[in-house]
Amino acid sequence: MIYENIKGQGDLLRQISGELVQQEEKQAIKEEIMEQMVASYSVEKSVLLDTKPFKFTIDFTLENEQKLIDIMRSLLLKFDEKYRDSKIEEAYEAMREIIMFRLHFPGTYVACEQEYLQAIKKYRSQFELVKVMYRELMRTLGILNDKKDFQPESSKNGVNISYRKEGDWANVTIKVEAVVPVNIFDFIVFIYEMDLFTEWMPYCTECKPVQDFNHYTKGIYMKMDVPKPLPKREGYLLGFAADRMEKNGTIVFVSKSIDEDTRFQNRLKINIPETPPDTVRYKIVSSIYELEPIDENTTRFRAVTNVDAGLQNIPTFLLRWAYRKFGSMMFEKMLQRIRKLEGTQWEDRKTNTCLLYTSDAADDLLCVDLGGRRIIKKK
Repeated sequence: MIYENIKGQGDLLRQISGELVQQEEKQAIKEEIMEQMVASYSVEKSVLLDTKPFKFTIDFTLENEQKLIDIMRSLLLKFDEKYRDSKIEEAYEAMREIIMFRLHFPGTYVACEQEYLQAIKKYRSQFELVKVMYRELMRTLGILNDKKDFQPESSKNGVNISYRKEGDWANVTIKVEAVVPVNIFDFIVFIYEMDLFTEWMPYCTECKPVQDFNHYTKGIYMKMDVPKPLPKREGYLLGFAADRMEKNGTIVFVSKSIDEDTRFQNRLKINIPETPPDTVRYKIVSSIYELEPIDENTTRFRAVTNVDAGLQNIPTFLLRWAYRKFGSMMFEKMLQRIRKLEGTQWEDRKTNTCLLYTSDAADDLLCVDLGGRRIIKKK
């Protein structure tokens, strides 16, 4: 049945007139739709096993075609709203509903088909971005909430750091948990202003956005001058924030390497240059920071990170020791520095630069979920 439905979409696409799209765009849009349709089923089976199947109760008859168009438009508005508000999980579910909805209405509904094609064309990059962000968010949240095999590394000043060996692989996953006497907005500005990472992150000499996708998602370049004789390290990352306040009262920041994902680069038109001869490309295997406001001046902080620095010909036990010590040092330095933002560039940017951090953001639709009084829990 699935195959017949998908095949039917291809048959209908071949009948669409040139008035809908330019001739040179037909093939590209057709391939995009077919890919989205197939992907929706594979994702449903592999990622969304705990999600209830999407069901329709409307009568799919010809006289209801305008009603179907109205439903399609309402689903698009829902996706657009959740996407703008950094609600990644809700945006992903809305995208899935749009694709599943298209598979259910009859292929003879040309007007509905046009509405769907126009939506795919308009939201192509947003759909791709949400799909990547959702999968990475779910994967890293799973690691963050997994307690299996983590061993204590250090515990001081209320900061608990643990680590886990990843099989025979030399890398280790570092986890940190702490309750910090810091306002959540200070945390947000500290993480969001990535060009200031050079002020606290060990060996980081350059960190800058190379592409802004929206107000909470950026393409990032980071360079690290590690001690000689090791060559310099660089990485190209996707960094984004997700509002989970309505789910569990948290804001999360996630980053992942994208230099090996050529499909994603092509879809989002990201240009990543070749690695210089004296530099090695590192890879962020997993990275997530979770912030939960306890009160106006206290934040619960949890984080997980796993970085492959591209080190070769070094004994596994020594690499694991180095990763553990570097991860511990990085988080300890971060949590010390974040307590003293008064009179710094972070405070200046929070106050004067971006609506993202101000209480007025609660009245701004584009920033409401990453700024504003409403994210502070009321007891």
